Amino acid sequence: MLMANYIFYLHLLSLLSFALAGDSSTTRDAAVLLRVKTTQLSDPDSMLNDWLESTSSCNWTGIKCDHRTRDIISIDFSDFGNLAGPFPADFCRIPTLRNLSIANNLFNGTISSTSFSLCSHIAFLNISSNFFEGKLPEFVPRFGNLTVLDASYNSFTGEIPPSIGGSSSLQFVDFTSNYISGKLADSLTNLTELKVFLAPSNPLVGPLPETIGLLKNLEIFRISSTNLSGKIPDSIGDLASIQSIDLSDNALTGVIPVSIGRLKGLKYLWLYNNILSGELPDVFGNLTSLTHIDVSQNNLTGKLPVSVAGLHLVSLNVNDNHLEGEIPAVLSSNDKLVQLKLFNNSFSGTLPENLGKNSYLEEFDVSTNQFSGKLPENLCYKKTLQKFICFNNRFSGEIPASCGECKSISYVRISNNEFSGEIPARFWSSSELQFVDMSGNKFHGLIPGSISKSLTKLAISGNNFSGELPAAICKLPKMVEMDLSDNQFSGALPTCLTNLKKLEKLNLQSNKFFGEIPKAMSGWDELSSLNLSNNQLTGEIPDQIGDLPVLNYLDLARNLLSGKIPATLSKLKLNVLNLSNNNLEGKIPTGLDSEVFVSSLTGNPKLCSQDLKPFRKCSKSKSISYYLVGFLSILAFFLIASLLWVVIKTKLFRRSKSLWKITSFQRLGFKEQDLEVKESNEPMSRVAGSYGYIAPEYAYTMKVTEKSDVYSFGVVLMELVTGKRPNDASFDEHEDLVKWVTEAALSSSENQGDGGWVDLDQLIDPKLNPSGQDYEEIENVLNVALQCTSAFPINRPSMRRVVELLKDQSRTPTK
Repeated sequence: MLMANYIFYLHLLSLLSFALAGDSSTTRDAAVLLRVKTTQLSDPDSMLNDWLESTSSCNWTGIKCDHRTRDIISIDFSDFGNLAGPFPADFCRIPTLRNLSIANNLFNGTISSTSFSLCSHIAFLNISSNFFEGKLPEFVPRFGNLTVLDASYNSFTGEIPPSIGGSSSLQFVDFTSNYISGKLADSLTNLTELKVFLAPSNPLVGPLPETIGLLKNLEIFRISSTNLSGKIPDSIGDLASIQSIDLSDNALTGVIPVSIGRLKGLKYLWLYNNILSGELPDVFGNLTSLTHIDVSQNNLTGKLPVSVAGLHLVSLNVNDNHLEGEIPAVLSSNDKLVQLKLFNNSFSGTLPENLGKNSYLEEFDVSTNQFSGKLPENLCYKKTLQKFICFNNRFSGEIPASCGECKSISYVRISNNEFSGEIPARFWSSSELQFVDMSGNKFHGLIPGSISKSLTKLAISGNNFSGELPAAICKLPKMVEMDLSDNQFSGALPTCLTNLKKLEKLNLQSNKFFGEIPKAMSGWDELSSLNLSNNQLTGEIPDQIGDLPVLNYLDLARNLLSGKIPATLSKLKLNVLNLSNNNLEGKIPTGLDSEVFVSSLTGNPKLCSQDLKPFRKCSKSKSISYYLVGFLSILAFFLIASLLWVVIKTKLFRRSKSLWKITSFQRLGFKEQDLEVKESNEPMSRVAGSYGYIAPEYAYTMKVTEKSDVYSFGVVLMELVTGKRPNDASFDEHEDLVKWVTEAALSSSENQGDGGWVDLDQLIDPKLNPSGQDYEEIENVLNVALQCTSAFPINRPSMRRVVELLKDQSRTPTK
């Protein structure tokens, strides 16, 4: 009895000791957590606000405890987002900790091998998607319990430490997207439990370890987008458990090893974008699990093996190699095929007749080969085809009926073949259709009235399409590029084409369009290229073309366009301009009067230039200068005669003033009110002259001199050129014709600096409608007018000098 009681008390004492020890360790571990939180972590989102001494640490956010012992076994801060600080190695001072995950946060800095060694007992370590940098720490002492290591998406540098090979329990390793360099350590092949090894997007160099085949449990092996070189080791055929191999986008050389035919569990084989050579080994017959092969962008030669074509592949990509020969007919029996890419090779012959009939084919690209004959009739038999690409071959016949009525197709490139016949109307109207390029064939017929509004590109050049463009062509809101060149289209250009707001390129050259170019172009804000050459267009080139903000390519050559070249074209920043072989006339605009544009303007015999060969010299037009100078000379004669008459009359009055009876003219002086000037076109009763024509000095001299008449004549010159009255209603209260023209002259001097006028069009009377060669003469007439209306009489030329200046201007040849 005593013995039984003694044993009971001993057991009770041991339980009490265990409980006390548990409480002690729990308190100690909680203190570790709080210390790290307080001294090392930044928690702007208050994710750890419930970490309080008054509560159990097992209930804290991110903490997981063993449900029996209440020991802390896991710290998980994954996806907290803004938690920051250095690597929290002190968490690893908790001896029961097995899982530490701080993924997708803002932790940063380097990880020293000393601090990292505190975590040698944990089994799961995820530090991915942070901002760690520097070299990877050494795995010393041996991390014997570590099964998962994820250091992806950081900025680690240097080599993968060879000491990682001592972590014999590792099953998952991920170094994706770092700056890890150097060679892959041979010690990696000691990780015999390894199932997943990922190290893409790193600057690794050198060959794969020759003993890679020792990784018998490896299932996923991905080292893509690095700088690996050398040959693929033969031992790769010993990866008995492998399911996925991705060595794409490297610099691997040599042949694809025959041993790869032993990988019966392989599902994915990606070797694209390397420098592999030789033939595809015909050893794939036993790889019945294989669903995806991509060996594109290499230097492979030979034929497509029957053992590859006969697999039930979902995706077969052998594009961009040097493969040749015919495609094995067995390919059409594949009921899994979704993606087929054979482009940029030298395949020939016809495609298997039943290709597409047995599988839900979505992407078909056999472009740039030497295929011939008709396309398989059942390419879209399952109504799932989306990309239909076969350009640069020698296919002939009509588009397969299954494709013509395939509503799933969105992308079509069948250019540069020998296809013929009409395009089925349902093909055009498919709502999914976005991109069509069928140029360089022999198609004919009309464009129907119903077209897919999803189209962004329509290229059908080099065919025999005909008829007028339907109104539906203007109702394509997503259209970016339209090329209908080299066909037999006719009729007038639809004015609604300018409704295509997103249009960037329009090419309608070499058709039979006639009529005028649409003038309303305000909708073409994104148009950069316009080619309407080699048609039968007439009328003038619209001025509005010069207002297209991003146009840099303009070709209107070989039409029947007439009239002048719009000066607005000079505003465009053109890389290409071609207006040759039309009926254009008049002076070449200043901005285009350059040797750079000679070839762009030839074939227009009525164009002229002052210096540009081979164009004729611009002759002076008598339409304005000749008649204007003559009229002004006559006017000057009458003004001088009037002046002489006034002088003679004044002298006669003085000689015979005693003969006059001073009755009505008894007032010899003027009062202030007598100097009032009324706005009227009639002569003023109390002032010698009409308002607007009077020289400014008359207000204080009360004398009419020759210089006063010169001033009046200058106003008349301005009136003739501008078409405005001296006190036109368009002027401000304190502005008149002289002031308006003078300010324009001063503005031209400041902006141009060479004495020329910036913009004569704002001054010239629109009724004059001057030709190009008249502008210089009008400018000279205005310069004479400015001299005549100088505010200081002494600066005005004599009337004789005015006539000489006008005559000289009429004789001076245009420069």
